[in-house]
Amino acid sequence: MALLLIGLPIGGFAVYVYHDRNFHRVLAGELYRSGQMSDKDLAIHIRTHGIRSVLNLRGAQPKQSWYVSEVGVSQALGVRHYDLALSADLDLKPSQRDELLRIMSEAPRPLLIHCKQGADRTGLAAALYLRHGKQRSLKEAGKQLSIWYGHFPWLGSGTGAMDRSLAAAEYPDGPTPDVANP
Repeated sequence: MALLLIGLPIGGFAVYVYHDRNFHRVLAGELYRSGQMSDKDLAIHIRTHGIRSVLNLRGAQPKQSWYVSEVGVSQALGVRHYDLALSADLDLKPSQRDELLRIMSEAPRPLLIHCKQGADRTGLAAALYLRHGKQRSLKEAGKQLSIWYGHFPWLGSGTGAMDRSLAAAEYPDGPTPDVANP
């Protein structure tokens, strides 16, 4: 019974986060974020939200069926497709951050950014977009790296690299405070 009482809220939360491949609006008509979608769901979101470009943070993987489907849907619907390989467990190098910011600034809008789960890499990209592309506060931008999107950098998870990468983009020459509490 105790396990059931603990498991139900956790399971319910997981369903909430990943019910629609973790698809969320960051800025209406401008930026959306998600986890990896099926080709059918991707086509629906492209049409529903007028998506004009997709940024895949898993990197080009032409031997994987999900990637072939995603590129095929993008091409069929006239959507620009970008690939950038990032790891949720590794701090971004300045060159990776700069390339990410460049793609996000040049990509036709609305832009959909995704990784596998839509929690860590995608959260960092959305936070960087808000902070550096829209000059939002670090605190507001940092909310994109939130448990509410499935980002869980505690208990030995390596995904704290995303929080450190956001802080490093803000404080490139000094100590990087906790982004959630600047």
